[in-house]
Amino acid sequence: MRRKGGKTVLAGQQVHLLTVRETADIVGVTPKTIRKWLNDKAHPLPGVKINSRAWRVVEGDLMKFLSAGYIEK
Repeated sequence: MRRKGGKTVLAGQQVHLLTVRETADIVGVTPKTIRKWLNDKAHPLPGVKINSRAWRVVEGDLMKFLSAGYIEK
């Protein structure tokens, strides 16, 4: 993953990375719920841990996760 002109490029494609707070705002749940989904063993929300505390979620992965119907609010 590399930053290019303020945009994130992953595997040659531009992607939009969301913070846990941004992800929670989009879905309408708390950041705690998003962290729970990221750490779920059976059906985790795909994410990238960028340090010991911070996660990022690719917007497209979030949409796929929501459409799969694994979540419980």
